[in-house]
Amino acid sequence: MSIAKADFWSIVMKHLRYKLKAYRGIFTSMIIVQVVALLLSLGSTGGAVGSSSVGYTFEVNGYSGNLILVFTMIWSFMTAIVITTKAYRYNDFLMVSNRLTSQVSSILFLLITSITGALAAIGGEYLLRDLLILFQDANFVFEGSAPTLQGILGTCMYLIVFALMGYTSGMLVQYNQLFVVILPVSVIGIPLLISFIFGISFLFEDLFLFFLNETSILIFTMKFLLFILPLLCINLFAGNRIEVKMK
Repeated sequence: MSIAKADFWSIVMKHLRYKLKAYRGIFTSMIIVQVVALLLSLGSTGGAVGSSSVGYTFEVNGYSGNLILVFTMIWSFMTAIVITTKAYRYNDFLMVSNRLTSQVSSILFLLITSITGALAAIGGEYLLRDLLILFQDANFVFEGSAPTLQGILGTCMYLIVFALMGYTSGMLVQYNQLFVVILPVSVIGIPLLISFIFGISFLFEDLFLFFLNETSILIFTMKFLLFILPLLCINLFAGNRIEVKMK
């Protein structure tokens, strides 16, 4: 009698296919979130100026699709937290698996959802333009060119960063419930206190500038890898120590 040795990546891909089918409601929630952001963006989000004189008046309103991207980032962060809960993690053990295959398949799932969300957010900005042309009785001047490969990659990386931040937060909370308090205090409370006392910039501001001020896609990618690699290590560390369902 022979013993078939399960291949690691074949198990991971089976888990990934299962999650893409079982968690399709996550993509539905993405659509809902982006539609809400799109509707809110139909109102002027970029400020307004106006003037009047004898015989004429004019008003200039600014519109932006940035709100769609912001809402998608929040969705990506919250989705990543949700799939770290016990109800989702225990689904992995319906099939042949271990902690590592479960972790890798979950991270790959987040990569797919992040890329999908990024592409949908980019498309949503152009849908916003079409809706403004159709339903607003005004003349429009659109700034910016068609999305470049660098812009698309950058947007995908932003979504991946938020997803991994959410996943890491969720894994740490599952590892120890004290992180429910530790994470907000250390990430938000302490930096705000230091900023208030010493008058230095807030941590999140530096974090965004760390990425936003970069114009080179190569250096941006290096910063991206520098940021996510520690998160992946933390996930592996926490995941290996979380109590799993006994078969």
